[in-house]
Amino acid sequence: MTTAIILAAGEGSRLRPHTLRRPKCQVKVQGKEMIEYQLDILSKQCTDIIIVGGYLSESLRKYKLPLIVNNEYKRTNMVYSLYCAGEAVLDKNDDLIITYGDIIYSPEHIEKLIAFSDGDFVTINNVGWESYWSQRQVDILSDAETFQIDESDRLIELGKPLKSVNSANGQFTGLIKCTKYGTKILFNEIDRLMNDNSIDKNMYMTDLLMHLISKGLAIDTLPVDGNWLEIDTDQDLNFCNDVAKVTLPYV
Repeated sequence: MTTAIILAAGEGSRLRPHTLRRPKCQVKVQGKEMIEYQLDILSKQCTDIIIVGGYLSESLRKYKLPLIVNNEYKRTNMVYSLYCAGEAVLDKNDDLIITYGDIIYSPEHIEKLIAFSDGDFVTINNVGWESYWSQRQVDILSDAETFQIDESDRLIELGKPLKSVNSANGQFTGLIKCTKYGTKILFNEIDRLMNDNSIDKNMYMTDLLMHLISKGLAIDTLPVDGNWLEIDTDQDLNFCNDVAKVTLPYV
């Protein structure tokens, strides 16, 4: 049994004016909301889906799915959104798929995560990132981050500014799976971090993964070559809406 959680609390300020009246995940790409691409895939492969909203979250109720609201979305980030959903997720006692709300990906990415059984934590690694980033950015180093793996394809570093293309064995995709046991570990750590007044609550998912690594936990990686899109800026949206350039990975 697998539960999926979609993290969709952010304002999407870099996608203005498209996000003035809707959450970022509801911005349309080639005529369809980003979250709808995800729901089509997840509903076929996961037993339950939970959405974590924040900004204009009431519009997410139309999907008739459990909705957790991060009321602190203006001053927090992905990890706090997960924290808000802790009770709902742990009650399921399932394996867990975590996905960002502003990405579009192939059904095979979720299939690979669900099928993986060699470790408690695994993330999708976009090894074909350089070609895609070069079409998104004039300077690909301005947006890409480090993503380094060892000889066993386990993650050893991510989320730092990228100084050269050679510093990345891929790119983080915002797709993670935890086993039942891994989910309990994950939320134990999140709870401890979010209740520590010395720690910034504006933590990114990459910060959390690096924290788990620092605790000696193994995070495996599964390589994919493309078939993944991130819509973070107006430039991204224009690129992804150009059907002559982009065939959506879902299709």
